[in-house]
Amino acid sequence: MKDTFYFTHDYNTRSDSKVTKLLAKHGMRGYGLFWAIIEDLYNNANVLRLDYDCLSYALREDVEVIKSVIHDFDLFVFEDGNFGSKSVQKRLEERNAKSERARESAIKRWSASERNANAEQTQSEGNAIKESKGKETKEIKETKEEELIDFNNLLKLINLVFDKKYRKINDSVKRSYLARIKDGFTKDDIRAAITNASKNQWAKDQKYNFCTPEYFSRLNSLEQWVNYEQPKELKNTELPANVGGGSMLKAL
Repeated sequence: MKDTFYFTHDYNTRSDSKVTKLLAKHGMRGYGLFWAIIEDLYNNANVLRLDYDCLSYALREDVEVIKSVIHDFDLFVFEDGNFGSKSVQKRLEERNAKSERARESAIKRWSASERNANAEQTQSEGNAIKESKGKETKEIKETKEEELIDFNNLLKLINLVFDKKYRKINDSVKRSYLARIKDGFTKDDIRAAITNASKNQWAKDQKYNFCTPEYFSRLNSLEQWVNYEQPKELKNTELPANVGGGSMLKAL
């Protein structure tokens, strides 16, 4: 099922002077059109083209009525052949800021959890060394590899940061992560890759659809995102290197 969002609907909207004028001229017909347009603005980052024929077809309504709803009541703002809503823009910015804070919080929690796991691992390894002085067994080595990454916490991190609902990291992807550790990457590198991807504007515009657990376990993905520097300005059409064309950044 496709992820959906909701937006707040002020219960006193009909008391607004602009909406009152809309109701006076077009009744609930115009009111319904207004909210249908608002929904479309939320689905399109608060930007719609002033294409009245297209809007008429999509909303199954008369062109002149749609023009009136858009232009006659000071409900929208206009720029370069597009229109949007100040109220929608404000709420989108609030939602994005909240999502950004949640992502940063998730990254900090994962970092703290990994530090605790490292401390426990160090103590456990120290005890094992005391029991088998100078003797490194195959069992200890395998246990150490499995403890390098807490995959439950990693899955939680990816789901929280990218607002996804992945249920598990399969064994082949886990082995891929462990291979990246052997390649010299650290858990801090994995966290940095996730963080950098979450802040990239193009990735946001794509709703992080490529940011899967598998994606960040790939070698070229980590190499791309670990040292990725966010540009001051990034056009929506500008892709980071190695994204698209069948080549994807590797997943955690």
